[in-house]
Amino acid sequence: MAGCIHLNRRVFVLLATAVLVGAACGEYSVYDLLGSQQDGSFAMTRPSIDIVTNAQYELTATGGFTEYSFTRLSGPGEVSVDGMYTAPTSITTGDSI
Repeated sequence: MAGCIHLNRRVFVLLATAVLVGAACGEYSVYDLLGSQQDGSFAMTRPSIDIVTNAQYELTATGGFTEYSFTRLSGPGEVSVDGMYTAPTSITTGDSI
């Protein structure tokens, strides 16, 4: 029985620690999470564009859960987390971005 009490204390300490860490990180709310959902399915507002070297393009999206964050998985150019894409200095025919 002593082992059971010792285990329960460990579980209590772990749960208490998790609650305190969660509280320190800020408030979490299912309502806030669901409140950030926009109507409709997620979609890029410009799923394709013709790009010019060194030009910048704003990437935007609608639907799904906001706040959106953007990243470039492959291909030339750079994209910021807020969706500003900068085309590369040179583009090869057939490059896919």
